[in-house]
Amino acid sequence: MAPDTTNIYISYYDDTSYNLKFAVATHFVFPTFTFSTVDSTNDMGQYSSIAAVNDTSVDNGQTVYISYYDATSGDLKLTSSTNSGSPFSVSTVVSSGDVGQFSSIAIVDPTTVFISYFEDAPIASGNKLRMVRSADYGVTFEDPATVDTDQTVGEHNDISLVGTTNVFVSYLDNTAGPGFGGLVCPKHRAELERSIWSSSIQRVSYLRPDSSGPISEWRVPQGRR
Repeated sequence: MAPDTTNIYISYYDDTSYNLKFAVATHFVFPTFTFSTVDSTNDMGQYSSIAAVNDTSVDNGQTVYISYYDATSGDLKLTSSTNSGSPFSVSTVVSSGDVGQFSSIAIVDPTTVFISYFEDAPIASGNKLRMVRSADYGVTFEDPATVDTDQTVGEHNDISLVGTTNVFVSYLDNTAGPGFGGLVCPKHRAELERSIWSSSIQRVSYLRPDSSGPISEWRVPQGRR
């Protein structure tokens, strides 16, 4: 979910039609949502992340971005709208390998977009947490920066910005597997519903926007629940 000064925006995956959906409401207290399909080409919309920002350069001042996973092609996709979600323009951000799961999007200003995502790689090369940046409304992106390649890392990541110079990415390090200490985390839905938790490690990487990797990194261990 992403609110701006006037609207509430939600992106989500419809697992019946396998589409990326979008909802918008213009009233914060008693919201009435309007629903639409953003991308219906094959299996689209898993792991979506949404961000909205006021933009004085467009007519109604509202720009919306959604990053998501193309499960058919294994690509990271981005869709954007300069009219509060009507219409959206869809583009492929990264298409090399199986990329785009667990995407997270953050925006500095209407033109500058950051996306972190998980790359599901073969065992021999290891999974990766990566990040991309655009400085032109998501029209073009720089080559992906590798945040972490330490075995099974990068799932459930979340990217945040502090000002225009600092980027923070938190994510799951599942290398040790269950039972080895660290931040408590559900393995999958069945265990979540049963309130059975496995332990893993949550990491936080701090980057500068022009960096190809982490400047510093913290592990945040916690006990088993």
